[in-house]
Amino acid sequence: MIEIEEVIYDLLQSEPFYAHFISYCDLKYVADKKQMPTAGISFKTKRPVVYFNTDFIKETSRHDRKQVLKHEILHAVMGHFSRFNKIEQITNIAMDCAINQLLDIRNIDHVKVSDISKAIKNAVPVNPLETAEYYYDILIKHLPKQDSQPSRELSDKVLDDHDLSDKPLEGDEQFEVQANIEKIKDQALKKANGKISSDLSRVLQRYATTNTLPWKSILRNFVSTRTISKTKNTRKKTHRRFEFEQPGKKKQRKLNIGVCLDTSGSISDESYLKFIDELFSLIPESETINVIQADCEIKEVKKVKSKNQIEYKRTGHGGTAYDPALKKCKELKCDAIIYFGDMDTSDVPENPGIPVLWVNVNPGAPKPAEFGYMINI
Repeated sequence: MIEIEEVIYDLLQSEPFYAHFISYCDLKYVADKKQMPTAGISFKTKRPVVYFNTDFIKETSRHDRKQVLKHEILHAVMGHFSRFNKIEQITNIAMDCAINQLLDIRNIDHVKVSDISKAIKNAVPVNPLETAEYYYDILIKHLPKQDSQPSRELSDKVLDDHDLSDKPLEGDEQFEVQANIEKIKDQALKKANGKISSDLSRVLQRYATTNTLPWKSILRNFVSTRTISKTKNTRKKTHRRFEFEQPGKKKQRKLNIGVCLDTSGSISDESYLKFIDELFSLIPESETINVIQADCEIKEVKKVKSKNQIEYKRTGHGGTAYDPALKKCKELKCDAIIYFGDMDTSDVPENPGIPVLWVNVNPGAPKPAEFGYMINI
């Protein structure tokens, strides 16, 4: 569509990050306003899909079309669809409010901070330049009870629609979506060659150095989605088909997880203890966990069933290499790997073919490899 091509060309000259980011997306044009009234973005495929309603685009000025395209990309940059499992109207309003303050939208009605204040009848001050979670919490807590849903006036100011894409993300989808976005973001930044605005730089820094989800929530989700269901025969349960002639089936949940601990000297005892306490508060004592201490080589491998079996004494304090511990997890046939460290490693670890969650205590440090998903604590 020529109108969108013009906007991408404009962005390539002035704000190349957005132009390069959109080059990794598929563009789809929808004529039916009921299906897609304005625009939207989907992450249900490997390449994000950006939707535009053809009439809406034709009726919108070239300047505002550029803002709409940037709006969709900022949904991705801010990690909105991995942070919110279910996109409801209040969620969409909160996300739009966080994004629109960074844009110069002129002739399209859109959600502003003042609209949030009006919706809650000025119950509390509403700060500018906050996260979507901040605006969501304010709406949930302070929207008048008789207005359990946002007013039509506020809902109509939502710039885009996500009904085509936003079934709740489940299991690995949450991590895969964010990992894919991070990869596209890195490629777009590299091609932009440092030519980014101060606003975008602040956004990229904010969402690179803070968690797109609270790290404890991500850790909890990662552990729960990796638990495998197995069955065993039991006479205590009726067989669904043959009743008491055959034993029934009882689900057993099993988890074989590898926890790799970077024991090099750059890791503080405080961060180390905080991670251990949180991890073992999430895992039932019936599960067995392979705890691997390693610096540049494996120092200790121990199977434990509770944090009481963990010796907080760290072994190592030498150089750092992550590949040995990953290979050990593969040898132990782990279902998933959690690697705790500062991501400062001398090697480039190989993909073990097992889901990896990097837990980083050095915000701003890049992932040590292309595979896996990283959170900061």
